[in-house]
Amino acid sequence: MNQRTYVIPGRPFPLRRHRTRNGHSYDPPENRLAKKWVQEHATEQGVEVFHKPTPVLLNLEFVYARPQKPKHQSPIGRPDIDNLVKLVLDALNKIAWDDDAQVVDIAARKLYEDIADGCTRITIGVAT
Repeated sequence: MNQRTYVIPGRPFPLRRHRTRNGHSYDPPENRLAKKWVQEHATEQGVEVFHKPTPVLLNLEFVYARPQKPKHQSPIGRPDIDNLVKLVLDALNKIAWDDDAQVVDIAARKLYEDIADGCTRITIGVAT
């Protein structure tokens, strides 16, 4: 299988830190909703599963709507790119690959485009 790109509509969402209440740790509800959003859209677009031991290449573009007067060429600032990547990795585990340890190559960037709401472009392929 060659590389294939999936587009998840909506502003990119970062993985939030686990919360602790009464000594118990839990995943914030917004994380579950954001992961489900990514999973549903990837599944609707026919995401294919890479089975072990296939090494996976992942290219991520987190696209934000261009502000009328941007201060920078790229969306510098929050959310941090590593948290955006973590959400996609967690959401697609067991959906696009058997084990996230299969992901051996990741490229990620945040950028502006002339679109209304933003999106996340996920390109998945076999790493060589």
